[in-house]
Amino acid sequence: MRDVPFRAIQMCAYELCKRFYLENIVKARDPGSQTPPVLGTGDSAIVGAIAGSIAAALTTPLDVLKTRCAAFAITRFRSRSRLGAHVAFLSQNLCTSPNLCTS
Repeated sequence: MRDVPFRAIQMCAYELCKRFYLENIVKARDPGSQTPPVLGTGDSAIVGAIAGSIAAALTTPLDVLKTRCAAFAITRFRSRSRLGAHVAFLSQNLCTSPNLCTS
């Protein structure tokens, strides 16, 4: 669930960057060609890096906010009971990978 906004923005950004790159960069290399322009491997890597950077820049602040809210909730729960302290310990130590725990 955590990667859905990132992937959605990344795919949209990739398509927009690819269209811009094909229309402006690849066509400029061979302006008289009748064949449609195609991205090469290096060009695709460049476009993918730009799209990933855009997606990360847009989703990282929201991910930080979500993490701070979760940490605040754990802290409040931990201070109320001994069970809360155990749950907080387990969530901090076991849920370090997004594949193990989803939020």
